[in-house]
Amino acid sequence: MLSFSEALWKEAEGTGVLVSCLCPGPTASKFRERAGTGNTRLSRVGTPMPSAEVAQQGYDGWRANQRVVITGARNAILASLVPFLPRRVVLGLVKSMQSPA
Repeated sequence: MLSFSEALWKEAEGTGVLVSCLCPGPTASKFRERAGTGNTRLSRVGTPMPSAEVAQQGYDGWRANQRVVITGARNAILASLVPFLPRRVVLGLVKSMQSPA
């Protein structure tokens, strides 16, 4: 989704069409409960950001035509490390964080 959104952002450059990809960290909502993902390592680390705050940051980023909006300081720091890690390591970390605790 990220690569697709970035490609759309570039394609729309200079047209007045705004494109932004929202990459939220853990968010307080009923989604995890309904999706059955409330018992993952990721869901147990830190305090989830309120959904209204995530939505506001996403909206503000979109209005500013910000290519990627990453919510939460910890999430932004972790995302900044991804380009420096082998893809295999990143996939293993994501699997570990998204697996049941």
